[in-house]
Amino acid sequence: MRAWMFSIARRRLADHRRTSGRRQTTAFPAEHFDRRAGGVDPGELSVATLSAQDAITRITAGLPHDQAEVIVLRVVGGLSVEETARIISKRPGTVRVLQHRALKRLAGILAPGDVSGAFGG
Repeated sequence: MRAWMFSIARRRLADHRRTSGRRQTTAFPAEHFDRRAGGVDPGELSVATLSAQDAITRITAGLPHDQAEVIVLRVVGGLSVEETARIISKRPGTVRVLQHRALKRLAGILAPGDVSGAFGG
């Protein structure tokens, strides 16, 4: 049942991306990221401090599509690697790699003063 709900959510996210691609987006000010403490797990930080919709919006804005999709399903949705792999039609190993890269990128985005690793490294 839970995987079915996230399949629907995944399709809704795809619809949202299509429509938001035509709209102007605004970036978060750098000061927002300076307030975040280093060493905090980005997944826990997102879930603990934001509503689910805010977390999804921030995750999808800062990550490539595949990585954002995996983080939403794994961290926000709490699905297993196998369930996530089935939903996005990828192998479990690929899901693990995407999750690792996404969390590393989020850590770079949320780490104070370290923006170099967030968008290119």
